[in-house]
Amino acid sequence: MDFADTATTKIKRPNDYSKILALAVPVGSIIASVIIFTLIIWPKINEIMELKKTNAELALRAERIEQKVEILKGLDPNILEEQLEASEQLLPTNNNIFSFLKQTEDMAAVSGVLLGKVEVATTDIGGKGKVKVKASEEGAVETEAEKVALNVAISGDYQSVTQFLKGIYSFSRVASIDSIPFTTTLDEETNSLKFSASFTINAYWKEFPATLGSIESPVQKLTQEEVDLLANVQKPNIILAPTVPEVPVGRGNIFTPY
Repeated sequence: MDFADTATTKIKRPNDYSKILALAVPVGSIIASVIIFTLIIWPKINEIMELKKTNAELALRAERIEQKVEILKGLDPNILEEQLEASEQLLPTNNNIFSFLKQTEDMAAVSGVLLGKVEVATTDIGGKGKVKVKASEEGAVETEAEKVALNVAISGDYQSVTQFLKGIYSFSRVASIDSIPFTTTLDEETNSLKFSASFTINAYWKEFPATLGSIESPVQKLTQEEVDLLANVQKPNIILAPTVPEVPVGRGNIFTPY
């Protein structure tokens, strides 16, 4: 047995441990760096990226608001006020049934028809339906609004009934008639046909928005059909009462003796 070789091996082992310790320090440093990068630096990088993204979105929103401000600056306040008044006449913010009832009675008096019945259908108050308002020959404006129904019964000759129906559709307020079932009878005194009908007139209205829209919402410009419609409401067609033809009336005072 060679004791010299055994002693040399035992002397070299401490050098192996020192090498392992020398490698452990850089390996530990690398592991610590990876942990620090993962737990601290990488979240900060994500925060910076999110911040850049947020800044870009804020810049885009600010640009849109500036564009909206420029559009609002170009609008004429007088025209907007007139259009608001016209829209209130077109679709009132409440049912305003008494005003519509008065208009219907006045139109009956002007046209010459006899109103046999005028009543409000209370079961239909608050009902909703889609209404299409004709703005011009090219197109129409469609919206969803609430309605109140007015049941009427009329009678009269063809000319007076036609004028009454035209008058209903000439109202500035949006109104519609679903159907009109006519019945005719022969007037023996005048030897002419007398028309009678019972139908429902639907008057529409829409509540005014209770809350303002977002400041970032885009400005919705009126279409040409909507502008034409409001202009027509501002200057409605005037329906005049029919003139009474001049006919012989005999004596000026029927109470004077012959």
